[in-house]
Amino acid sequence: MTDLSILNLHKVHGKGWEVRSDIKEAELRWMQHLMSRCVPVLSSHPDFLNDWCVEWTGAVDLDGYARHKPPKDLDGSKLVHRWMYEKAIEPLGNLTVDHACGNRGCCNLRHLRALPLKLNRQLGDHRQLYSVQSHRNRLLELQVNLSH
Repeated sequence: MTDLSILNLHKVHGKGWEVRSDIKEAELRWMQHLMSRCVPVLSSHPDFLNDWCVEWTGAVDLDGYARHKPPKDLDGSKLVHRWMYEKAIEPLGNLTVDHACGNRGCCNLRHLRALPLKLNRQLGDHRQLYSVQSHRNRLLELQVNLSH
């Protein structure tokens, strides 16, 4: 198993999960770079209240998805969450990466899962409830509750 302890990815998908053994050193370094551009954010999704989103602070596209420009020697998606999923967990083929937390800027691998596009689109509609604005509102609620 490749040592990814500095990224804290070894705990990603529960007990017994291991990062892909064929991950390259350059991919690992780029993953470290990507994670350095993320910040922990409280999740407003009820299933993830005790597991923070890892939100991208770099460029995002018009739909709110994290974007990056990988070095020329590394192939893969320009979407951060997809690139990280494929490098750390498994190739996706025709599948898409679903943000189970509903936060499109999240790169926490525990919040990502591979799904067929049709299912991902069906699930995506109701999760607008857990948007960035919901994150901000939840943080404000917590701050108000803590100050009383």
